[in-house]
Amino acid sequence: YPVVCINGQMKVEERIAAREAFRTGAQFLISTDAGGEGINLQFAHIMINYDLPWNPNRIDQRIGRLHRYGQKGMSRYTTCLSPIPGKVRFLPG
Repeated sequence: YPVVCINGQMKVEERIAAREAFRTGAQFLISTDAGGEGINLQFAHIMINYDLPWNPNRIDQRIGRLHRYGQKGMSRYTTCLSPIPGKVRFLPG
């Protein structure tokens, strides 16, 4: 599956290029919190949070990248919880 990444070491132009690659063909976008602000992912419909930040506003910012005014489709999000390494549970959003 085609994958693109966004992280804090990338320049703004690189982040925009990664978003465009995700929009036009990549099936997965893996991002740190660097993708949480200023990047419109309205075309995406599913988000999986792999971690829970200490500040709950960060979750709202992440979800806000997908769930925007004028969006045509429904967005879904979930959080991956794993108290035991190797065991994964998903908490529906």
